[in-house]
Amino acid sequence: MKAMRGRWSGVKGAALAQSVLDQLMHGGDLSGLPIDAHDGRWDLRGISFPKPGKDHTRVTGLEIRNQHWMSMDFAGASMRQIRFFDSELDNCVFDSADCRNWSLWGSRIRDCSLDTTNLRETIWSSRYPRTNQMLASTLRGADLRGVVAQEVQTEDCDFSQARLDGAMFERCAIARCRFAGALSEVVFDGRDLGAAPDGRSRPAPAELDDVDFHGADFRFVEFRGFNLERTRLPDRAGIHLIPKYRSVAHRALAELAADSSKEARILSLRLEYSLRGPFRDRDAYVFNRLDFESVADGGSPSLGVLAENVLLANIAEGRHGDTC
Repeated sequence: MKAMRGRWSGVKGAALAQSVLDQLMHGGDLSGLPIDAHDGRWDLRGISFPKPGKDHTRVTGLEIRNQHWMSMDFAGASMRQIRFFDSELDNCVFDSADCRNWSLWGSRIRDCSLDTTNLRETIWSSRYPRTNQMLASTLRGADLRGVVAQEVQTEDCDFSQARLDGAMFERCAIARCRFAGALSEVVFDGRDLGAAPDGRSRPAPAELDDVDFHGADFRFVEFRGFNLERTRLPDRAGIHLIPKYRSVAHRALAELAADSSKEARILSLRLEYSLRGPFRDRDAYVFNRLDFESVADGGSPSLGVLAENVLLANIAEGRHGDTC
């Protein structure tokens, strides 16, 4: 990779990189440039685009509008702060590239490899006439910390071992995707929040469809507004799917009212908090005993045991009531 990056250094290298960028921004054809092929794609490995500058109070970056990048290899490239508008990226490689602070608006990524790519603080925004799409792509080991994905159509993608700390997936239609490895403080929010503050209508939330978390390690992972019937959860002790969570939580609260222990009071507060906001009767909840055992967050092993026992008992109580 050092040799690949060396092609873009010096006066001639920088001029070639600028020529490539000019063509990519304005729909030009790379065939007129001295660029070879690598595995059937234009060999742009290690290319470095200009670093974002500052325009008084804000950081400015590159804007790519109405472009179609097809069969290009950007492995190891430096291409931060790019804003894609109404653009398409097909059959491209971004492995180990620095793509921090990207933003997508009405754009599509399809059949691309973003393995070990740095995509920190990326925004896939919904405030645009068209939604974004992430299709048939791999993001294995990618750095997606702090990503905000809003109303993104996400299908047939592999997020195995990706770093997703603090990531938000808001009203995203996620289908046939795989998540594995550590997931910490990730939120999948599928609640129907009605029209946007600006009056714009928002698409109806979609249920998670054939999403595989079997190999994931959950810590403070939240699912809001889903029934999770077609979701495979981690096969780990202490993780349970709580169907029809609203009714289960209310029965648990009624049971805890007679318990004066410190753990019962803390658990009651947590259950009441978990029921805030839009919550349909059919929505499920993913219980993770470890989240209730974390001392740093006011938990304890005894709280984890109490929460697990009370919630599971009230699932069974609900099923008993349904059959009577």
